[in-house]
Amino acid sequence: MKSLESKSISKPEAKDISCDRSHKNYDFCTISGPTVLDPTSSTFFVMDPKTLTPQKPTVEKVRPYPRKWETHTMSRIKEVTLISSPIIPNSEIQHKAPAILLSAGGLTENIFHDFNDGFIPLFITANSIFPDQDVVLVISKARDWPILVLISRNGGVGRVLLNQNEVKFEAEKIGFNVIIFEPTPMTPMHKAYELIHSGHAMIGIDGAALTHTIFLRPSSVFMQVVPLGTEWAAEYRIEAEESSLLEKYSKDDVVIRDPVAFRGTDWSLMNVYLKEQNVTLDLVRFREYLKEMYKKAKKFMNKEG
Repeated sequence: MKSLESKSISKPEAKDISCDRSHKNYDFCTISGPTVLDPTSSTFFVMDPKTLTPQKPTVEKVRPYPRKWETHTMSRIKEVTLISSPIIPNSEIQHKAPAILLSAGGLTENIFHDFNDGFIPLFITANSIFPDQDVVLVISKARDWPILVLISRNGGVGRVLLNQNEVKFEAEKIGFNVIIFEPTPMTPMHKAYELIHSGHAMIGIDGAALTHTIFLRPSSVFMQVVPLGTEWAAEYRIEAEESSLLEKYSKDDVVIRDPVAFRGTDWSLMNVYLKEQNVTLDLVRFREYLKEMYKKAKKFMNKEG
């Protein structure tokens, strides 16, 4: 386990802004004295009469996350600025207690990293520097997860989302807490109800499992992804490049180019679209739909919980 050591963190010498960057796991910065936070720019301003003199301001930047050695992880942690400057924004909310800043980004949302990168370092910091004191937690990248239920299809049934993991990751980057739900004939109905009714949004590829939409709360958000050949029911109509049928037919084949003409009135031909076809969503294109879905789901969550 790599985390902050259990030894006490020394309180730095009195100075407006001080940063200790000697540790391999983290940078440790402090501000001594009253401070104003501008959340729009992630900047802490030192409220100190000395800063009103025409001197060059002190500026430090820090990414408040204890995995300093992991460049990729740290690149996703929002940088915070500490500055001593005569230009200080107005303070609308005031606290008398000291503040501890940390990020809930990075690898959190994973139970190991929640503790190893979050709770344990926070506990050590708070108890080493501010023992027996109340503190204000300033959390960067705090997550207020609207819930998105992603209906999964697997096996030889057709209409399988082939890049499901990538779609899940894109939705999580936007702000969703994605729960994969793969219903089976053995899934208890009350379990399906509890999951879907607690959510704020649902996505699935056209199929019988989408009957679970009856468990969605009114005004929650639902998006049905419809493969080629069943466009009449589409919320998200896939492009030819997103269909696995391109592996069997050319883009100019009538199966791809004009599904209505291909099937005509012969419903048996629908098996080409219903059972032979899987879907690989275009993530760039689909991301725009996810963003709009998130806005609507967030409004629903703020109103209904």
